Amino acid sequence: MKLRRYSGFTLIELMTTVAIVGIIAAFALPSFQDLIAKNRLAAISNNFLTDLMMARSEAIKRGTTVTLCRRNAGGSDCDATGTLTDWQNGWIAFIDSNNDGTIDAGEIQLRVSSPIRSGFTFTASSSISTFRYFPSGVSSLSAGGNFVACKTGQVERKVVIENTGRAGVDSTTTTVCI
Repeated sequence: MKLRRYSGFTLIELMTTVAIVGIIAAFALPSFQDLIAKNRLAAISNNFLTDLMMARSEAIKRGTTVTLCRRNAGGSDCDATGTLTDWQNGWIAFIDSNNDGTIDAGEIQLRVSSPIRSGFTFTASSSISTFRYFPSGVSSLSAGGNFVACKTGQVERKVVIENTGRAGVDSTTTTVCI
């Protein structure tokens, strides 16, 4: 009688492999969460930067004023109340034909952003609830402005709007969010 030989893993080999994978995962998880947080901060600042560039471009192309404002909690209109540095509910870019900083009937909404994810913040460095891009491409922020995306323990991502209207991400920022 010939004995059959089985190939495969024994239960002990399988349990050892699972234990090793678990230990490696326990060490890798905090780094992975850190990477996810950094990518989310980059997404917030890059989305805002994209909308700024689009608003400036539309103002120049259409020869009219384009306004960016903080979204209200409902998300359908501008919010000029409360803490004017808090852009947590997102923003709206729209054609502001009468230059009043509010969305009126017949004014075209170009972009409406989503609210910022819980655990992250997006704030202006000074009280800014609304600002405009004029047909020349210049911003109404005569002294420029900064918007900061943060998560506790992470290096902030700062979007800088120059007084000329140009915007970019400040890559020299090393400030850790508190």
